Amino acid sequence: MITPPRTAELFLDALAEETAFREDLVGDFAEEFADRARRDGTRAARFWYYRELLRTTPHVLSNWVSGLKASDAVRLVSIAFSSLTFLLVLDLLPAVMIVSIARTFGFAHGFPIGAPRSITRLLIEMAIAIPNAALGGVIAAYLGDRTPLLSGLALGVVWAGTAFLVRFIVALSGHGAFGLATIGMAGISGILILGSTVLGAMFRVRVKRPRATAGS
Repeated sequence: MITPPRTAELFLDALAEETAFREDLVGDFAEEFADRARRDGTRAARFWYYRELLRTTPHVLSNWVSGLKASDAVRLVSIAFSSLTFLLVLDLLPAVMIVSIARTFGFAHGFPIGAPRSITRLLIEMAIAIPNAALGGVIAAYLGDRTPLLSGLALGVVWAGTAFLVRFIVALSGHGAFGLATIGMAGISGILILGSTVLGAMFRVRVKRPRATAGS
């Protein structure tokens, strides 16, 4: 049996909240994919699937936002902060160890919470933050099982926004610079964190919803 690309299908499956709508959407995509694969070949069918996925995603998100209730927003924010709090507790001991090691190797002030002063420090921060963000995405998807992808996305937005706000406050207090370079670095780190939380959520979906007949 010809089946759609598994990761793309899981992304589509994790995107919608209502079960009936999600099943209809995934089913329609799978049916059209099979028809195109028989008619035009698997490669052309894959291209069509990914193209339609990119085209459909903004519309699904727009429909979801337009029907968003206050209780749904509160639930997503609660999931995001719960996941972030869990990660902070989980990372407390390793963070203390990392700061101690950093000071041993010449970083007199460890890794301050303010803006990074070099690309090297940004890379070090991201090497720590990206795996944590991916783990956070898994946790958020687990807590927000009804909307795993949106829960991971909410965590990424809250995390990146909080980090940017903290940098701004630290800069205002006179403990760091906040120029265009810092804004650029904060933007890059925010995008990486957001992408990592979404990938973590997708991993959770992939593990939880295995397909009987694996796609290629």
